[in-house]
Amino acid sequence: MWFERFLHAAIEPFIVAFSEFGLLFGAHQQNLVVGLSGGWPNALYFRDCQGTGYVEEFLPRLREFVPEAGQAGDHVFPAEAAAKLFGYYLVVNGAFAAVAALAAAGLTNEDDLLAIFRRSLERLAATPMADRSCVDYLLNAPTLAAKGNFLIALRDINENTEVTDPLAGYVELPNPLHVREYA
Repeated sequence: MWFERFLHAAIEPFIVAFSEFGLLFGAHQQNLVVGLSGGWPNALYFRDCQGTGYVEEFLPRLREFVPEAGQAGDHVFPAEAAAKLFGYYLVVNGAFAAVAALAAAGLTNEDDLLAIFRRSLERLAATPMADRSCVDYLLNAPTLAAKGNFLIALRDINENTEVTDPLAGYVELPNPLHVREYA
């Protein structure tokens, strides 16, 4: 199925990068270009590294390969906060947008796609990984953090210069992947 291939090509590699290497990519939909072969997803191109960062717990290991990792100016977050940011950028703003677009086009329904997504996450969760916080958050949190762009705009906040806690402008949305009965 198209969506399963999308998850494999576009979502799972970012989860592995987070869970195995502590790399955080602000991979929201405007920065993701899905490569197609015969109409099927087979690659992903990430076009903007401005929102990249590191999971704090991985810094000692990362510095063995990239001594500069986590220096002043880098985005470094504890795993719990990083999982929320990852959940927003890649899942709420990326994968859920694909779910909505496919369902709105009448190609399938959202519940079927969410069930496929949950099973994909459960398969990943069953594999050994260095850090489980991202997958556990996506599967088990009753809500997911989502950026409150409208509230940020109303408050006339410049996110790049006036925000010390990037999650301060986030709101909680019900997590459609959380403990739900799927077929």
